Amino acid sequence: MEQEQFCKDCHQKHDCQEIYRRMGCSESPSVFYKVIAAFLLPMIVFTVCLALFENYFKAQRFGNFSKDWQTIIGFFIAFNASTRIGVAP
Repeated sequence: MEQEQFCKDCHQKHDCQEIYRRMGCSESPSVFYKVIAAFLLPMIVFTVCLALFENYFKAQRFGNFSKDWQTIIGFFIAFNASTRIGVAP
């Protein structure tokens, strides 16, 4: 209802409606899976790698590294893995 009032006095309302109609009838392929791969996959890889390396460092019990350094090293390894997956062809 508000849209009809907004468009009532517009001299370009037919062009606007035509553009939205054309956009709705687009035959181009969906980009949904590419968006998932580009944005969510690197975040998932980062989270999984960070959890795996935290558990690995706990199991190895590195005496010369403190807990803070283990977290920092795990973070950089996980970050490296997630950025590599994001730029893969």
